[in-house]
Amino acid sequence: MKNSLNIDETSEQPLLNYTELKKINEIIVGTNKVSCFKAHEKFLAIGTYDGYIYIFDFLGNKIKEFKSYEASVNDISFDFKGDYIGSCSVDGNVVINGINTDKSQQYTFPQVIKSIAIDPEYGVKKSQSFIYGGVSGNIVLRSKGFFKTNDLLIHSNEGTIYSINWTNQYVTWSNNNGIYVYDIINSKIIHNILRPLNSPRPDGFRCFFKWKGSKLAIAWGNFLSICELKKDLYKNENTPSKMSAIYYQIFDFFICGISFFDSNLLLLTMEDDELLLELDGTKTTQKKLKKSKSENQSNLRSETETDNLTQTETETDIEPPQKTQENTNNENINNENINNENNNNENNNEEKEIIDEKKIIVDEKKQIKSNEGLIIRLINLEGNEIATEKCQIRLRSKPNPLEYHLENNENEKKLFFSSSQQVLSAQKLSVDNKISWLVKVSKFKSAITLAKENPKELKAYTYQDLGEKHLNHLFQNQLFSEAINDCSWVCEKEEGLWAKWIQKFIENDKLDDIISKIPIKTPKLDPKTYQSILNYYLQKDIEKMNELIEDWPINLYDTQVLIQFIQENIHKQETKENQENYLITLANLYSKTDKHEQALDIFLKIKKGDVFGLINEHNLFDSIVDKVQQLIEFSVEETIDLLVKNNDRLPIDKIVPQLKHDAKLLHLYLDGIFEEDPLISRKYHGLQLNLYVQFAPEKMMNFLKSSTSIPLEKALEVCRENHLIREMVFIMKRMGNAKQTLDIIIKELKDIKQAIEFVQEEGDKDLWNDLIKYCLTNPNYLSDLLDHTLSTKFDILQVVRRIPPKMQIPHLQNKLTAILDDFKLQVQLREVTKDIIEKDCTDLMFVFYKQSRRGRRVTSSQHCYLCGESILNQPHQNSIVFNCGHAYHKSCLSDTLNIKTDDVDNRQIIQKEISR
Repeated sequence: MKNSLNIDETSEQPLLNYTELKKINEIIVGTNKVSCFKAHEKFLAIGTYDGYIYIFDFLGNKIKEFKSYEASVNDISFDFKGDYIGSCSVDGNVVINGINTDKSQQYTFPQVIKSIAIDPEYGVKKSQSFIYGGVSGNIVLRSKGFFKTNDLLIHSNEGTIYSINWTNQYVTWSNNNGIYVYDIINSKIIHNILRPLNSPRPDGFRCFFKWKGSKLAIAWGNFLSICELKKDLYKNENTPSKMSAIYYQIFDFFICGISFFDSNLLLLTMEDDELLLELDGTKTTQKKLKKSKSENQSNLRSETETDNLTQTETETDIEPPQKTQENTNNENINNENINNENNNNENNNEEKEIIDEKKIIVDEKKQIKSNEGLIIRLINLEGNEIATEKCQIRLRSKPNPLEYHLENNENEKKLFFSSSQQVLSAQKLSVDNKISWLVKVSKFKSAITLAKENPKELKAYTYQDLGEKHLNHLFQNQLFSEAINDCSWVCEKEEGLWAKWIQKFIENDKLDDIISKIPIKTPKLDPKTYQSILNYYLQKDIEKMNELIEDWPINLYDTQVLIQFIQENIHKQETKENQENYLITLANLYSKTDKHEQALDIFLKIKKGDVFGLINEHNLFDSIVDKVQQLIEFSVEETIDLLVKNNDRLPIDKIVPQLKHDAKLLHLYLDGIFEEDPLISRKYHGLQLNLYVQFAPEKMMNFLKSSTSIPLEKALEVCRENHLIREMVFIMKRMGNAKQTLDIIIKELKDIKQAIEFVQEEGDKDLWNDLIKYCLTNPNYLSDLLDHTLSTKFDILQVVRRIPPKMQIPHLQNKLTAILDDFKLQVQLREVTKDIIEKDCTDLMFVFYKQSRRGRRVTSSQHCYLCGESILNQPHQNSIVFNCGHAYHKSCLSDTLNIKTDDVDNRQIIQKEISR
């Protein structure tokens, strides 16, 4: 029977659908209440306070029952295949029953056994091992030997063992000190978590272990830890794994059960202040509970912001435990072996995780008021809470955390909840169920997302139906901002939906908010839809219409209709601003329809728009040749730039007459042209002389140097009138008036260095004498002359000799010393240079001599230039061969030169060769 959830009473979507297993609940009544509860992949198992063990299928049908004990059943364990079930009781008995057979084995111990875990391969291995523990504080592995039963002590002396789990090769257990993870193959403890300080009593809560792959979730009382195995890939398979905690948190509620739920973790939790006082008598807890709610939250917030959880995770090496022998009548563990084991543990100096109470993370957002019953909390493996809901199981007036259980079956994807007198099964909501709940609580966006993600599971809804329901709901409640944001992903590529909802936005005067989301490409809507939008803005907001015309492609609507309407209504506008807006719209439409000249005229008229971009983009230079003044009124800087850069399309002879009325503008234009290419404006260089003097005298020198079309006499006159001395010097140099130029440099500029450079350029000794004469009249000038004469080609002694005897020259001694040092340096440089040249000549002559002395290859094809016979024809006759290729018999040369053979020397031969 399914419990129907009251959707109107909850603000959050339910996580689960619950089903009460009535057949089970009919059995667990009276004193036969549930004491322990476990789920296998094939069935459910329940242990009761009356000592019964029941096996049920997942529908609640009883499969088998065992009356194994006279007292309460403490724990249940299965093998992997589900063929055997092990259990333990308060009376110290352990019973292992076959589920599919009548096999049963019973073991009796002198102390209470709290927990048992049988070997996952119990039905396969002959050893039929199981691990048990209880109030004795010993964790013992019992297995069958050939003749007797063997007990292996794994761990001891840390208080009562409360729970044990055996999965694959890993055994986990909890005791008074904390929790251990043990590698049974390698006989080594690989992880240990100490109980937090001031935590509740360990016997008041059940400790839970849940494996999923390499991850282990551990919960006990109010703390939760998630650990992960990490194997070393570079070691062999038998090397022990390492385990580390990836998440640890202490809550302000109690955990009554845990289960993996897809990739998350489901917690069955309870919060009760009175129960906390009862199970934890520490002063710290009592003080905390006496504080007001606001103070407590403030403290929790402070701890959360300032402290972080710290854990020390270490791997503890435990030596292989010693085996003990015991008969069936004596179940006591040999104390000597226990002491040896304790000594081994102490010698190993185990480093354990210590959780500082001051560094516990508490999330106050996750608090639920006390006494609200059992709360299901869904968290991810990083500890972030995803969802919560109230569990449907019934609670007693004074609940006990030990009464409640949570188990899961991954194959059936079901969860099972139990109390002492009730068992429920639960499973996730179907997609249609979730959507129904979301629609009823008006969470349409979530419903649409869910439908989009699970299209194959939809039966009662379609994606489009949900979208329209959502938008209708938003419009009915006038939630236009949300409707605007959601319209695009609801309508997507459906043209009909877009047209329908655009019209609704127009009717509600909310088109401004949705306009940016209206598609113009994919999908492309009906032209009538776009036309209706432009008609709306033509009457409501002409500026917005201009933006749309600029942004939208021209083929979306009928431009001719709009142009005609605007032309008819421009003069009907009452304000100048409206008229300008209509004209801008008209210009934009002209531009869109390739009537760019008409658009340009409108922009120039109203002095708005991207005039220069329009001219450059559409090559409208012919249209503006006679509109320079309008362009200047629009923007001086951009106009000059446009005229200069496009001087080939805008001739200078047509532009200058339009600018003559304004000398400043004419200067800017001609200066720009001159910098672009001086030859273009050479016709106007005479005009530019006065313009540069008036507006940019600093550019006059560059203008004079670059121009070859300036009348020099006029330029000299203009410079003299405006006292431009340096420019006068430059012009006079070009005119060839050397003496006048030197006179101006000395008398007007008083720049001796420039005068020396000028004289050196001219190379005229008369100018040098004139410069010396002038400098002799002033000691300071003479001092400057001595400083700069070193770098000239003129004779410095001529200057020194002509210095008047009694003239006081500043720093004369230093200057003469510098002159002498420089002269000495020049002499040394000449000597070094001479030595280098002589050495290079010697080296080159030696190379030339060696090359000249080299042998030369002679063949029979070479002939004597005198007798015509082969050079090699007379083997005993000496021959002479030149590098140029001429060859002679020595005897032929002697006959020709009329000298004896012995007297023929090389000089005569060379002279003969040269004469030839």
